[in-house]
Amino acid sequence: MRKKSLVTLLVLVLVVCLALPAYGAGMTPEKAGEMAVKAAGGATPVNDASKDVKISQEKAIEIVKELFEVPEDFKPEIYLNTGWQPGNRRVWTINFYKPSFSIYAVIDADSGEVISFNQGEEWSTPYGRRKIFLAKYTREEARVLAENFIKKIAPDKFSKVKFVEENYYPGLKFGGLFEPASYFFRFAKTSENIQPVDFYFGEEGINVTVNAANGKLVGYNLNWSEDKPIDEKTISKQQAEEIYIKYLGPELVYVRGFDEEKGKPYDAAKLMYVPARLVYMGPPLTIRAKDGALINYAGDEIKGVEPLTEVDFSGAKTITPTKLETPLTKEQAQKLAEEEIKKFGLVDMILQSFNNVPYAMEPQDLYFFNFNSPDGKTVNANVTVNAATGKVQNLGFWKNTGPYYPEAQLKEASAPEAISWEDAKNVALEYIKKYLPDKSGQVRSMDYPQEVNSKFRAPYQSYYFNFTRTVNGIPYVGNNINISIDQKGEVISLNYAWDDIIFPAPEKNILSREKAAGIMLDKISITLAYIMPKMYYEPDAPQQSQKPEKILVYALKRLPDAAYIEPSTGEVLNYAFKQPGTIKSASSGVNIKGETGRREAELLMNQGIFEPSMKIDLESVPNIKDAVKFFASCLGLGPKMYPEYGLKIDEKADPYKKYIDAALDQRLITDAEAKNLDRPLDRQELAKLAIRFLGFEAIAAKGEIFKLDISDAGDVESGFEGYISSALALGIMEKSSDKFLPKEKVKFGEMVKTLFRAAQILEAGGQMPD
Repeated sequence: MRKKSLVTLLVLVLVVCLALPAYGAGMTPEKAGEMAVKAAGGATPVNDASKDVKISQEKAIEIVKELFEVPEDFKPEIYLNTGWQPGNRRVWTINFYKPSFSIYAVIDADSGEVISFNQGEEWSTPYGRRKIFLAKYTREEARVLAENFIKKIAPDKFSKVKFVEENYYPGLKFGGLFEPASYFFRFAKTSENIQPVDFYFGEEGINVTVNAANGKLVGYNLNWSEDKPIDEKTISKQQAEEIYIKYLGPELVYVRGFDEEKGKPYDAAKLMYVPARLVYMGPPLTIRAKDGALINYAGDEIKGVEPLTEVDFSGAKTITPTKLETPLTKEQAQKLAEEEIKKFGLVDMILQSFNNVPYAMEPQDLYFFNFNSPDGKTVNANVTVNAATGKVQNLGFWKNTGPYYPEAQLKEASAPEAISWEDAKNVALEYIKKYLPDKSGQVRSMDYPQEVNSKFRAPYQSYYFNFTRTVNGIPYVGNNINISIDQKGEVISLNYAWDDIIFPAPEKNILSREKAAGIMLDKISITLAYIMPKMYYEPDAPQQSQKPEKILVYALKRLPDAAYIEPSTGEVLNYAFKQPGTIKSASSGVNIKGETGRREAELLMNQGIFEPSMKIDLESVPNIKDAVKFFASCLGLGPKMYPEYGLKIDEKADPYKKYIDAALDQRLITDAEAKNLDRPLDRQELAKLAIRFLGFEAIAAKGEIFKLDISDAGDVESGFEGYISSALALGIMEKSSDKFLPKEKVKFGEMVKTLFRAAQILEAGGQMPD
């Protein structure tokens, strides 16, 4: 009877402790409706145009409700879209919504086929408490559910797709267990050994997202076209390889990788070969299979592309940024920002906002300024000043020019003749030479010519140019100058980024482009694929209804995680400069040793609590600080996840500091306890952590009111009685015979099981787990 009363009391306290503000901001019905219209790609409300479709709007709504769980109180908002791609379909776009929650679906208006489905998550309970999203399905189990969903929704297509194995990790979560957890699965369409590749629509096939907590389908997308390529004749693969190497890759560039341990980019650039030539403006380039012509992913043949060449390293040197003895103050940085925008004729600008919130790329060294013209709408400018180097790191301005042509001309789909691409490019280059003379000699245009069709691009179209920064004659992917020129030849916007980081000089043993190409063809290779060019039209231009034709191309084979070729060793690396690879069993448990607590560890890894790179030995004995780290992560580190947003922390010197700081805020530990966490974790310390994790500290700390029903109560240190009694009453820890063994060291697997049981109680609002 006493145990039941204790549980009831604990539940009541839990209810009070969980009565916190909602973690995520809600969405208004008006915003949901606006998003529905936007997502529909210019869809129109239901009208007479819908009379000849085979599936009525009522039937479309019925289809969604039959296949998916749609609460009865959700209001549907439905639109007809007559140009959905691929396939130029007529579709119903449906949005069911209520405040803070929405369901979006796309149904083929002629066949009733489900094309897309997406369901949002409610981040709070009806009483305003933060909602727990505890994963209960492993990735393997969720994949089975995903396959069953496909069999149910698109049974005729399941046999035509192949599951794509790839590295999967959701990333550490800002909110821990208070953030939704899900699994994403990709099933690629198989087509006679031809790889479906499309830049605009993505790979043909089916994508499915499964909620890790309840196993429900929350995302589904069908990207499918039954049309065959218009021409199946092809040049040989060897011919295609020769063309690819000459024009498309590999290319030597500087890149700035991402430091996964610190959660920010590296402080120095690295030299890497990228397998595909860099193109910034316009669709990427590929090889038309029938004749070897270079085309972009919009299907346009591109002429005048310069062949790639070997880089001349003579005279190359290491570039190191020079820092000021004393960083700029806010006032000094603002003066520098104002002087910089005045260079572009932007005078009398008014400072609208300023902040120096530490930034992930350069913690605490950057000042951000935003300026507007006096009328608040004609011109906007943004400037980022690096206080450590005393230089402008980013600048951008945009002029609101408005439409040039009267409505009468738009109806006739006419507009004044535009200047040519070459003329516009020359305007851009002269502008850069005049206003950014120190940078003009350090940039290179890496794009192919654009065209302006004044009839179908009314009211006006701007040319956009990207000039990539070069260092030692080598392009740096991270920096560029972007500039847009309108049809009159006027500059209407400019943006540049110029990092102050280390650029190492090329080493003598760098592989030639020819050797890098051989490695690329051997380890990555090119393959036959097809693209479906997408037709773009401006809202006021005449629209032509036609299906996009499939075009056979030779393209770089799509490999998970293959981003670079290391220029000294020839290794294929990912974006973190590590060797890529797929998870053989699609399991997150590859780095988990032992059996006790294995399932719970896998679930928490998929939840983003444990990192997949972490080697977990479930039989090992963790220190108290290890337990603190994972309990704190479950409650959500918030901004402390990224030290750059708080105080500067040397994570290599103290990898636990951010977790300990979070645990102090969460009241998992006290200031005094934080000084003594290097001891091995024992059972009484685990009980204390688990009960504080549940928010029962106020009761459990009153140890004198508890009577322990264990034979080794005398071994329990004073002050731990309430925690142990509560842990046993809630079922998150168990006795061994009639003993608790309070000072027995805890294995990692037992800690994980206890943490998971406590999380189950949090999720259930205080009810004990089964």
